[in-house]
Amino acid sequence: WIKRSRRYPDGLSLPDDLQNLFKALLTTPPGLLTSLLPDDNIVVDDLLKLPLPGISNWPYKDAIRFSEALPRSEVDHTLEIPPKVYVERLRNEFGPELLRGQCSISDPRLPCTSLPLWVMELWSQLHHAHDNRMYWMDARNWLQDKRVAGHDPELFCEAEKLLHLLPWNKSVCGPAALTGRKTKCLASFLSDEEWLSEAVIDMMTACLFSRLSANREDVIISNTSFSDAILVARDMSYHDKPRPLLQKIEENAKKHRYLYAPIHIYTKDHYVAFAIDFQTKSFNYGKYCDSMNDKYPPVYVIDRLQWWFEKRLGGKFKDNGPNLPHGHQTDRTSCGLFVINTIAHNVFGDALGIPNVPSERARWF
Repeated sequence: WIKRSRRYPDGLSLPDDLQNLFKALLTTPPGLLTSLLPDDNIVVDDLLKLPLPGISNWPYKDAIRFSEALPRSEVDHTLEIPPKVYVERLRNEFGPELLRGQCSISDPRLPCTSLPLWVMELWSQLHHAHDNRMYWMDARNWLQDKRVAGHDPELFCEAEKLLHLLPWNKSVCGPAALTGRKTKCLASFLSDEEWLSEAVIDMMTACLFSRLSANREDVIISNTSFSDAILVARDMSYHDKPRPLLQKIEENAKKHRYLYAPIHIYTKDHYVAFAIDFQTKSFNYGKYCDSMNDKYPPVYVIDRLQWWFEKRLGGKFKDNGPNLPHGHQTDRTSCGLFVINTIAHNVFGDALGIPNVPSERARWF
């Protein structure tokens, strides 16, 4: 394969030996990354203070490039790292360049050097650490700005105190815990522009689910996994056989009257709250926000719901339209907050609407 004029097979499987070689060449010396990168369990305050090598402004004429020379130079891990664009280019070109017989990295900042190929992994991981630190720094600055602005100062002050004590990337505990969920995703609350991911919405629905008591035995609150299970269908025949998650809901529908769920409309990165009444065989949902510039119902979702109803629940349900009581969203990023508020209002009687979105973000954080 190497120096045989073969093209790098993008998207195709490589021979095992070649894959093992790729992996070995990008493996950093034992303990190096551990000594430089932040542990997932350190608190945000320590992450923000963590010393990392700086990022070079790159005033150099030449770019970093691959070289046929064998790697003979030591890596100074305290040296500023190249800009991310250079590191990403090297990673993207690594496979083809290796097949051309390239063995090392030539850095114009260090004349006559031939660095080992694993330096790409080191630089990449250090950029990732810089990004994580900046992500939390932006979250802290957002809290400070909101506190200074004077609206709900005690709330933002308390959130800021908790931020500094929170492990920056530790596994989430409590009702919202699930494999792969980390505290880092909580930082998405602390921004005016950050759209809330499915993982965050699922954590919020888990908190709502934990509030269900014997007084609301007629209600099911689902997370976005229901939406995912419904929208994956390409036609009605998908439901010819039972699907594990939906089958569980089908069984629960015999004991519970209502299902409330956040539906993720992928084409718009938008959430809509749906309420399904299994007794009256009907459903309704919240209306799109004005900023979506779309007054039509979510037909894509409704069609797939009807496939499920018809195949698994005895026939189509009545579409009562967008008359589920809900608040009014005026921006493009807080739909997740409004969907959760809609469910909380209709199930628990919480106040409808969100008077101040930043305060609601800080409260959920």
